[in-house]
Amino acid sequence: MVSQPGESGSRAGARWITRGGPTIAEFIRLDHSAASADRGPAPLGAVEPDYPALLREAGVEGSATVEFVVDSVGVPQSAESRVIQADRPEFGDAALAAALASRFAPGTSAGRPVPVRVRQVVRFRLK
Repeated sequence: MVSQPGESGSRAGARWITRGGPTIAEFIRLDHSAASADRGPAPLGAVEPDYPALLREAGVEGSATVEFVVDSVGVPQSAESRVIQADRPEFGDAALAAALASRFAPGTSAGRPVPVRVRQVVRFRLK
């Protein structure tokens, strides 16, 4: 599933939520990595994480927090990505894969695109 950003998607602390699948994803701008960003990246096409099949079948819910850099063209960089926290390793893997498959409008500083470090919290909930 792909979600579109809300009007607040690029402000610090802003959140967007995907619905319709078995997960709820929240995006939170964390900080910048190279230059002072006036505006953080805004999600253009957020890929909803796949709920790990074994955890879904077992009725396990949880969350994962991932961190990655969105480069100056809006592409998450795998070399600068990591799982910060995950209730189960499978949740961390699924959240990171979805984050890296997503696309963003890049963050800007003085009107110019800049790389920005972001943190995404994904809550895995069963309906």
